[in-house]
Amino acid sequence: MASIRNYLPTRIFWLGFMALMGWLSLSEAIDVHSPGKGVAGIGLILLGILNFMEPLLLPTPINRLFSGSRETAVGSPRVRLMLSIPV
Repeated sequence: MASIRNYLPTRIFWLGFMALMGWLSLSEAIDVHSPGKGVAGIGLILLGILNFMEPLLLPTPINRLFSGSRETAVGSPRVRLMLSIPV
C-alpha cells in the first residue's frame, strides 16, 4: 500500500503537466489558426490521460505471481516450455 501512495502523486503530477502543456498548445493553435499545433495539443492531453489510466504494476515476487498456474495448467511441463519459447 505504501508504493501506491508513492505512485499516485507522480501520476497526478504528469497528468496535470501534460494537460497544462496541451492546453497551452491548443490555446496558441486557436490564436494563430494552426491545425498542427491543435493536433499536438490534443495529443499531449491524450498522452497524459493514457499515462494516468495505465494499470499500476506493483513489484511482486515471481513465485507468488505464478503460484497457482502449475495446478491449473493442462499438458506436460515440457510441452508448455516449448510453447513458451519465442521464435
